[in-house]
Amino acid sequence: MLGKPKLNRRIALCVGLWLGDGDNQTKSEIAFTNNNTDLIKLFKKIIGQLFNAKNVRIYVYSNERLRIPKIKFNCKVNFYIDKRARKPYYIFRLASVELNKIWKDIVKNSCNCEEFYPTILQGFFAAEGSIKTGKRSERVVRISQGKENKFIEKILDYFKLHYIFDKRARSYEITRKESWDTLANIDIARLYYDKHKKFWNAYNSFKQEHYPKFYLKNKLLELLNQPKTSKELAIETNRSHSRISELLGILKKENKVKNFRVRSKDYWTKESNLIIISKIKENYLNYLNNQMMTILDLANVFNIEPCSVRKNLHQLKRLGLVDKNINGKWYIKILKDKRIMIK
Repeated sequence: MLGKPKLNRRIALCVGLWLGDGDNQTKSEIAFTNNNTDLIKLFKKIIGQLFNAKNVRIYVYSNERLRIPKIKFNCKVNFYIDKRARKPYYIFRLASVELNKIWKDIVKNSCNCEEFYPTILQGFFAAEGSIKTGKRSERVVRISQGKENKFIEKILDYFKLHYIFDKRARSYEITRKESWDTLANIDIARLYYDKHKKFWNAYNSFKQEHYPKFYLKNKLLELLNQPKTSKELAIETNRSHSRISELLGILKKENKVKNFRVRSKDYWTKESNLIIISKIKENYLNYLNNQMMTILDLANVFNIEPCSVRKNLHQLKRLGLVDKNINGKWYIKILKDKRIMIK
């Protein structure tokens, strides 16, 4: 693929990784170095698909050949000794002057698009980020850089983060609870398991100190005065989607909330007598309102396969809205004290 690619968030992740650990000096290849095999595999997968590349090489360096882990990369792998290496590291290489030029244009265009700032920052943090904790409840998100980087500062300013550049530590240091809230909301550490774990351990200790017990759970119940998705709740509470999903699961087990799946979205509510359905399922109820119909009848009405009708009817049955008689005809059930919402 040598044409101009359409930018997306997956590509932006690779842009962030490459800005952190890529070789931006060479003109003969696309190169990315890291000691985390998951990041190398992710970069290889996305770049390989982007350019339909077949001539990818992975170079593995270790201080002892016997200690090099056997990992399948599904491409040509070369092994080398580096006596300075404290742990094995890997270099992705895609040799092509033409692709290198296209890739640098992709990087430039991605960096000019604010829509991709969250995913670029995720990639950059996976490559160059770390979490520092210490005495007196010190919590710092670090992004290593040999010198000040105007583009990184542009992203940090875009998210209104509180930071300084520590010349001695050669890194940007991000502090203050509101900055951690923002980074949690974009799930900055999601690409790297160990960093993700450290980030959330530190962030959760923040919440324990600054909020009363069950603050966030009670806040969710307060916000669910009308049905909302977990993404909407994450935005309103300035928390990560994963954190909100976790708490909603706990509240569901406690029978304080329930959810309805509508067109690939989960709508959550605390209203016990509410049932949420799609417009498609509303059509079924409208046809069954004054008559009983078989699956084949409804299939003919909607001009769809009977299996799709059967699936929708059984979903409506689980919600207690329809049932069928001994002759296989479906009918609408009369429900007392139930409210139906269409999404």
